[in-house]
Amino acid sequence: MIGIDVVSTKEVESMCFKRWFVLYAYTYEEFLKSETFSRSRKIEYLSSRFCAKEAVFKCLCSYTGEKLKFKPKSIEVLNNANNVPVVKLDFPYDISFTGGLTVSISHKKNICVAIALIK
Repeated sequence: MIGIDVVSTKEVESMCFKRWFVLYAYTYEEFLKSETFSRSRKIEYLSSRFCAKEAVFKCLCSYTGEKLKFKPKSIEVLNNANNVPVVKLDFPYDISFTGGLTVSISHKKNICVAIALIK
C-alpha cells in the first residue's frame, strides 16, 4: 500500500507557531528537533513532517480499508543516525505489517512531498 501527500510550507507556516496546532500535530521530540533550526528550516522541517504524517495516514487507511481516526501526533517521524526518516506509531489500533512501514520525504523551495509505503 502507498500513501502520498504534498504540502506547501506556506500552508503550515501560519500554523506551526500556534501552540494548539503544535500540540495537536507534533510529538515532543519532533518539536524539540525543530527548535534547533533557523526559522526557515524549522518551517520546512515541520511542514515535511506534517506531510509525512498525512502520507502515513493515507497509507494506513488504504491498508486497513477503514477510515481511521487519530491525531497527527500519533505518528512520529524522526530521522535515524543515517538521516533516514523513521516512523513510530502510537495509537489504539492493532495494525501489523510484516514488511514494515517506510516513508520518503523531499522538499524544494516551498513544496514538501512525502510517500509512505507498507511492504
